[in-house]
Amino acid sequence: YTGATCGTDVNECVDLNNPCNDSGDASATCQNTGGGYSCTCSSGAYNAASNCAPYQYTIGFSVSGLANGRSVELTLSGSASSVLEVSADGSHTFDGVTLPGGGTYSVAVTATPTGQACAVTNGSGTVSGNVTNITVACGYAVGGTISGLDGATVELRNNQGDALSLSSDGSFTFSKGVADAGVYVVQVAAAPADVACLVTNRSGTIASAPVSNVAVSCFSAKKVFLSAGGYNGNLAAAGGQAGGLAAADALCQARADARGIGGTYKAWLSDSVASPSTRFTHATIPYVLIDGSRQLATNYADIIDGVAGATTVYPTINVTETLATVTSSAEVWTNTNGNGTAYSTSAASTCSDWTMSSGGGRTGLVIGSGSDSRWSTWYYDRSCSTSGYRLYCFEQ
Repeated sequence: YTGATCGTDVNECVDLNNPCNDSGDASATCQNTGGGYSCTCSSGAYNAASNCAPYQYTIGFSVSGLANGRSVELTLSGSASSVLEVSADGSHTFDGVTLPGGGTYSVAVTATPTGQACAVTNGSGTVSGNVTNITVACGYAVGGTISGLDGATVELRNNQGDALSLSSDGSFTFSKGVADAGVYVVQVAAAPADVACLVTNRSGTIASAPVSNVAVSCFSAKKVFLSAGGYNGNLAAAGGQAGGLAAADALCQARADARGIGGTYKAWLSDSVASPSTRFTHATIPYVLIDGSRQLATNYADIIDGVAGATTVYPTINVTETLATVTSSAEVWTNTNGNGTAYSTSAASTCSDWTMSSGGGRTGLVIGSGSDSRWSTWYYDRSCSTSGYRLYCFEQ
């Protein structure tokens, strides 16, 4: 027996107006025959009145974080549609609406609460039973203004997860709200080559009100980050290059490319022949941490002079390409003095020009907070066999 609306679930042919006239309909199956759906009965008999109608299921969801006196409007789309205004946290169902098994559904926020933002999780799918796993998380909106883009596209993130791409100056608001008493941290996740941004009022705690004073200022600058992962002294092997410096540069570049961070990158690293003083672009524009939390220097000369620049005496490069902030001490392969010259031109401090995991190599020290003269060179060499030492990556 073929029915126009029969779904794919075998249960849609069972216990529904007794389509097979069998005891319990246990032998009924529902199949897609290409031109429609059919209920097949082992007895060959069927009840035409059943028309193989599919089971109908409810669409439910839960709401959290909705402020007192606020409401959120949700819209259900599918073979049936519904608009529902919800004014309280908890579990809810689109009243009076059911969708057939095998059908699709989509739930979206179509009107947000005043001063809040709401995000839907598990908002779409295929119906195979009563839907109960849709969540609507509301919180106070976090936003502000951005300036200086001049045609560039920049990606911001709140709490490292809520991404927002902006290509014009003006106001912005993240799509996900933050719960009352929750923390927010706004960072720059990606920017084009030779563009960086500084973020002021970038973090704080929600105090029963939306946040609208985050200020992002973009300008011509070079981006700098600390590699999220580390290596032993044989950087040539890790970077797939014959030379250690070229390999270290390739490792920095790969990390930037993987995160969509624009620009060409080199490692703050010296071997027996070359150093940042000879192989870096000595930029005349500022250097900024990738996440926009701090300007490191007004130009290359400011990095190497050890004198107070725009923000710090010594660069504190403690933010990785993944936007994680290193809050405890970490070591970095450098063999480089603070003025950009090589600390040593012998293999004893360069892991044989960064091609061997034997011998020694000079490191710098990342301090979790504050500036430190040891950022580029510490007071003794480290074993080249030790894994986990990072790289400073500078845009050129």
